[in-house]
Amino acid sequence: MLGLGALRFIFSLLVIDAHYQLFRTLLQPILVQTFGVASLPFLGEGNIAVTGFFVISGYVITYVLLHRYPVHCWRGLAVFYLERAWRIYPLYWLVLGLDLLALAALTGHVPDKPWLENLLLIPFGFQELFADHNRFGPLDLQGALVIGPAWTLCLDLLFYLMAPFLFVSRPTTWAVWGVGLAFFAAFIAFGDPRPPFWFAYLYSTALVHL
Repeated sequence: MLGLGALRFIFSLLVIDAHYQLFRTLLQPILVQTFGVASLPFLGEGNIAVTGFFVISGYVITYVLLHRYPVHCWRGLAVFYLERAWRIYPLYWLVLGLDLLALAALTGHVPDKPWLENLLLIPFGFQELFADHNRFGPLDLQGALVIGPAWTLCLDLLFYLMAPFLFVSRPTTWAVWGVGLAFFAAFIAFGDPRPPFWFAYLYSTALVHL
């Protein structure tokens, strides 16, 4: 999976560039002066990179579920959940603790946030599953998180929770696909189609992860 690691690295650079505008401030003047090129379509597009991360996550988890974990039995399912949790929670909790210490030292207080949701993250994922607005809408997910960029972990953990049931049996697989497609169709029919799909999280519940 060396190629996937390279893709992750490229996507990470695109996300950093989207946040800090490095391309527009540093490289774009050089391109304009040297080659007469004002922009490159793939630079500055952090949304594309985020979608790419979700695609890779869906591919990798599908691969490991099919080749590494016997999720048709409870033991294999438990091992999968424990290993996924071990990959995310210890480091996340460490960063969360350091963040809170830094905030307390700099501001004299810690932010008033929903602490259980910030510790577990999955409840935020479930809330977004049924929200028909983007992450800057009524739910204000980033405003509720102590670590704003952790919104992606909310979706990853929710996906890890749901993914094994795609491979338990054929009826279960078709049922999950049906629910996902129905959710997607309902959003298109009755929701607000204006947000880009990667901000509305449709990829997390309807298409890419499944």
